Order: sequence, then C-alpha cells, then structure tokens
Amino acid sequence: MQFLYYLPINGFTGMIIQIWYLVKQMQTGLGDPSPGNVFFIIFSLISAMIMFAMSCAVASLTYHYSYLLLKNMSSMEDIELVRYECLSHHKVPHFPSYDIGALKNWQSIMGTSFLSWTCPWYNENKELNQNSFTEISLSSIHID
Repeated sequence: MQFLYYLPINGFTGMIIQIWYLVKQMQTGLGDPSPGNVFFIIFSLISAMIMFAMSCAVASLTYHYSYLLLKNMSSMEDIELVRYECLSHHKVPHFPSYDIGALKNWQSIMGTSFLSWTCPWYNENKELNQNSFTEISLSSIHID
C-alpha cells in the first residue's frame, strides 16, 4: 500500500524537476538552437507529459484503494457491492460490512505507529526482529 502512496509523489516530483530543468535550459541556451537542443526539449516535454499522466492514473488508483482500506473492503467485495446494489433494488437488507471504523481499519492494515505507515521496513515490535523459526526434528513428530 505504501508503494501506491510513494509512486505518484515520485512521479510528480520528477515531472517538476524535469520542467524546472527544461525552463532553466531554455532561459540560458536557446540563442543558437541546434538539433540536439531541439531533440532534448521535445524529449523533455514528452517525458514530462507521460510522467504527469502516469502519476494521475496511479494517484486515482491510490485514492480508490485508500477508500477501500478505510471501509475494510477488498476489491472483490467492492465489485460484489455494486452488483448487489444493482440486483437487489434495495429490497433486501444492507450488504454485510466488516467496517470497524476508519482509524481501526487503517491500523489493522498499516500498523498502529505513524512511523510504520511512512517507513514500511520499520518494526515497532522488537521481538519480531528475532529469528522466530523453531527447529522441528523428525523425532518430535508422532505418526500413527
């Protein structure tokens, strides 16, 4: 889930840096437009537009999955909910929900610490960092 948050931020940041560099390049060196400069300008504009489009697409996906996370629903449950509402015509009780509140839903998926939300490699439970594998020998298994 964190990947979906970092990707649009990265794309928009890259687009801003690309446009800033392009503007700076155009201010300093367009007195003699060489074929290399024109190619660089066209390439920069196209790559900035692609970064913007992809960042917008991933940002909309991030928004949708954040909504599902806050409602404690999976993608399949969301699809079934739409189907359920279309077929039932509101004649039967409401679709079963496992919603326990937005904050509790968020904490059940992302963890309770804000640091673990932003840094997925952070682990607030130090005991889980230990090697939790236990050795099982064949002599300890009883087979009937």
